[in-house]
Amino acid sequence: MVYAVGLKALLQIVAYGSVAAIVVYGLQRPTFGVVAYLLLALGVVSQLLSALLRWEPIQDALPGLADHLMTGISLRIQTGIVLGHSILAPVAEYLIYVAATLALSVGAFHKKELEF
Repeated sequence: MVYAVGLKALLQIVAYGSVAAIVVYGLQRPTFGVVAYLLLALGVVSQLLSALLRWEPIQDALPGLADHLMTGISLRIQTGIVLGHSILAPVAEYLIYVAATLALSVGAFHKKELEF
């Protein structure tokens, strides 16, 4: 159980770091990246998005979309490990999430001229 909780935290750290990298490279402001990471890690963004995605008009148009946020993905991985179920689908979804955010951060990095 401790392993599953630690793994969930590690997965969220990596995913939120990759999202914060988009902000850092896109805006060229590391402070905004730190703030974005903190908002993600503390669950503020997740709760707001979850509330928005569970709103009835959006829920009717795109049912179950709130379950595909990073908190839901990492929770399904943790639950699968604890209960001994297959974690192949949530791990694949996690890898797609991280790969997409890293691709976006690399794209933002290449489009900006960095000044040091």
